[in-house]
Amino acid sequence: MSRCDHPQAWFEEGKTAGAAGADRESCPYRRTDKRAHWLRGWVEGHEAREVARVHREPRDPRDELVGRVALAHLREVLR
Repeated sequence: MSRCDHPQAWFEEGKTAGAAGADRESCPYRRTDKRAHWLRGWVEGHEAREVARVHREPRDPRDELVGRVALAHLREVLR
């Protein structure tokens, strides 16, 4: 079995596509086994992309201010 015909290769190809933002319908495979491995990889890559996106989004500066005010209040209460 060549590298191109290996399930891990199909998975990695799908993972790369998902991480790059490709649509799941862009799967180049029609055979059920190849398509299944590619789609599993796509899901993993897509989820990793979404997690990275969430962590990159700018935070609302008001959240930090509210946290500081709450912490200052807690310190006063505990004195």
